[in-house]
Amino acid sequence: MNANPPSLVLLAGGLGSRFGGAKQVEPVGPGGEPLGAYTAFDGLRAGFGEVVLLTRPGEEPGVRAVFEGALGADAPLRTVPQRFALPDGVRAPATRDRPWGTGHALLAAAAATPGRIGVANADDGYGRGAMIALHRALASAADGDAVLVTYPLASVLSPHGGVSRGWVRTGASGAEVVEVHDLERRSAGEGASGRTETGDAVVLPLDTPVSMNLWGLTPGAVAALRDEWARFVGDLDRHPGGPDRAEFQLSTALTALARRGRLRIVPQEGGSVWFGITWPDDLARVREAVEALHRSGAYPVPLAAVPPFTRSSP
Repeated sequence: MNANPPSLVLLAGGLGSRFGGAKQVEPVGPGGEPLGAYTAFDGLRAGFGEVVLLTRPGEEPGVRAVFEGALGADAPLRTVPQRFALPDGVRAPATRDRPWGTGHALLAAAAATPGRIGVANADDGYGRGAMIALHRALASAADGDAVLVTYPLASVLSPHGGVSRGWVRTGASGAEVVEVHDLERRSAGEGASGRTETGDAVVLPLDTPVSMNLWGLTPGAVAALRDEWARFVGDLDRHPGGPDRAEFQLSTALTALARRGRLRIVPQEGGSVWFGITWPDDLARVREAVEALHRSGAYPVPLAAVPPFTRSSP
């Protein structure tokens, strides 16, 4: 076990292309709380010591203000811009105008955050049970492990269009994550269909374990990810989209490292209730789900009425 509590990084720097705006600060709660504030609340209650908000450069004050309004001014929050130095001799294309992806975002946060790190999307609501499972698994993980909380596929589909999910399967080197895009539910009982990044069509049963980017990284895993980033930017011309659009995605990078034996991905069941915003039509459904949770007593109204850093026993 580790004496120092891990930090929880919320990835709040995405572009929200399919949604058409900044999902990370979109109000969904009765007090105008964004969805990520509920993940932060649950994470702090589960035992994480602080929440690190990873934002696009220049957006730190606005994002912090939204989360402080939701959680209270005394909540243990930090903001970190998504800047991370390129390796010596490598220059970013002058025409590039987009973030480098979730793997790069995690490294930017990790550079300012020592120790063990949980990582979650700021536009997903993971449920308190998932945050408890992540904290417990991360606290006991061997150095070099990457913990991944999984969800059954049926619980993370959208009725409004295809979504991207990480298919967690067992490969030759152990657990790995295969990104599947445009996943949509087929007729009753027939699973969901989509396509992998290589264009292969797949049909997955609805009980397939999938990743929603809820990870826990030990320092050894972060070090391996940093080496993988150097490999990635050293060969930008070979990536789909070229130097202008290539993205260093966390799941893809960690799977590549697992396949080479640099780290071990450790799946952890624990995800059951999830809701997130991918399409504009998802917003009403998410607001209804959050309102129902408040009515049930799962969260106070407003969220800041009970300081989340007064941790209760999971």
